[in-house]
Amino acid sequence: MRIFLRNTTFPAFDFSSLFFYQDPFYPNILPERFEETLELCLSGQIEPLPLTVYKAANISQAYRYFSTKDRVGKVVVTIEDADNRVSVKGSRYKAIFDPAKIYLLGVRKFVFLGRSGCDKSSAKRLVERMESMGANVTVKAVRGDVSNTADATAAVKTCQTVGVIGGVVQAAMGLQEALFQRMSNEAWHTAIQAKWAGSWNLHNALAVDGRDKKLDFFHLTSSVSGSVGTAAESNYCAANGFLDAFARWRRQQGKPAVSIGLGMISEVGYLHENPEIEAILLRKGIQPLNEDGFLQVVDLGIAEDIHFVADACGNAGQPNTGERSAKGAVIANILTGLEPFRLPALTADQESGGAAQVCSLPGGGLASAPWLKPLSATVAASLLSGVDAGSLQEAVLRLVGKRFSSLVWTPLDNVDNHKPLAHFRRDSMIAANSTPGPGIL
Repeated sequence: MRIFLRNTTFPAFDFSSLFFYQDPFYPNILPERFEETLELCLSGQIEPLPLTVYKAANISQAYRYFSTKDRVGKVVVTIEDADNRVSVKGSRYKAIFDPAKIYLLGVRKFVFLGRSGCDKSSAKRLVERMESMGANVTVKAVRGDVSNTADATAAVKTCQTVGVIGGVVQAAMGLQEALFQRMSNEAWHTAIQAKWAGSWNLHNALAVDGRDKKLDFFHLTSSVSGSVGTAAESNYCAANGFLDAFARWRRQQGKPAVSIGLGMISEVGYLHENPEIEAILLRKGIQPLNEDGFLQVVDLGIAEDIHFVADACGNAGQPNTGERSAKGAVIANILTGLEPFRLPALTADQESGGAAQVCSLPGGGLASAPWLKPLSATVAASLLSGVDAGSLQEAVLRLVGKRFSSLVWTPLDNVDNHKPLAHFRRDSMIAANSTPGPGIL
């Protein structure tokens, strides 16, 4: 502090203020000042302030260091890791992907594993766009099937050639709809292999020679069908159920993993290309998720995985208590598309409002339809649309016909009550959601 005895002043100001100053005098002297500063730096007479960098996962340590009394220089928190890269196992269903967004998050190195490699024009455009983001972006595509052990191992080895493995996205899937009693062994394994065998292959390949030491996240693209089920997709439901359990198991081993149980993605992906399947899920009460919402959920899952890794590193050497293990297992699964908190309210409304609706019918309610009298208020409320029918059988027939026409996307006037279900051509998944039988009733 002796230098202050000479009445020395050390002002701090922003050079950009001089550059944009209205008077041309200050902008004109900036090049000369920059040149003098650069010469002093190169000659070693001045040095940059000390810079201490912490990863985002260790932000608590950065705050503690910042508050220490003997700290000198700046403290920076970064999400970038120059050596890390992300391995992505692709899905055969395209989705919108903006490389600019992922680039800004600090990801620079990608390895894609897919059965077609870069043969498809969309895949080529994606790689070209990502490579155009800058000279420090590395993108490699590996041709292969993640359910094949050799292909999965080759993809992981390719990742090692470009850097340390920082994250894995397991988005492989396969679909083959059929009722379980009619499903062939080949159809069963079409949906099972990509998720079940593929995830195990990645897990085992990463465990060799400590390849997963710096793994920040292991993202598993699951589905809400693993929890609620779908009539014609028992194989797909089982595969997603495995992913949910697999994520919890990896967490119990102290390894990162999170399964995202996606529901309806309304703007991109498989359901966007198959609106009739989307309609079935809507009728089940599954709520749609748009592209922005989908990206936010994925970001939440990856952030939670990174937080788990940081917590595991901070508690290294300590016993894995039951509380920590249970917490990690619960957060390993994120489910989207359901609103169970509304079900009790809807049920209560139906129970309390059924009788009132029936009594509010023209002509005295129950008295106007004698066949409604022996029915409960809830059942009678569901038959309100057919209250003018001559009998209970006719009212039920109208109700079933109306719902059936909505199910098979056929106008009600074109539904013949005397024709069998085979007469109506339907998608396999739609057909499985209707009760098979000789007729509509």
